[in-house]
Amino acid sequence: MGGRGEQLAIEYLRSVGMESIARNHRTRMGEIDVVAIDAATLAFVEVKTRRLKSGQGRAPDRALPQRDDSGFGDHGLGWPAPAQRLRLRRLALAWLAESRPSGLRAREIRFDAIGVVLSADDQLVSLRHIPGAF
Repeated sequence: MGGRGEQLAIEYLRSVGMESIARNHRTRMGEIDVVAIDAATLAFVEVKTRRLKSGQGRAPDRALPQRDDSGFGDHGLGWPAPAQRLRLRRLALAWLAESRPSGLRAREIRFDAIGVVLSADDQLVSLRHIPGAF
């Protein structure tokens, strides 16, 4: 289920002009779900996937991917928790020190959150992107 959500998140990021340059990067401290870049921004992306129970229908007002600029505190997803945010920042520093591709140029680094909701049969119900979530 998590892999399906991450793939949908990567497809969404591509549709808004970002290229995925790393996926499921693991270190001894944990894992970064997605690292993506556009012309000016390097984003470390945490993806959370949930599945609706059988019998729950599609949410018509949430059927299409959407971008949410309301900020981390207002999105209502309840994640990443403060300890997880700190861990992701440390993972990002480790990635930058160890794995950054040569020639990588970005003026901004940010941490995004993407919430994916799947139906019981793994179809996309909603995708919510919060740029600069933390």
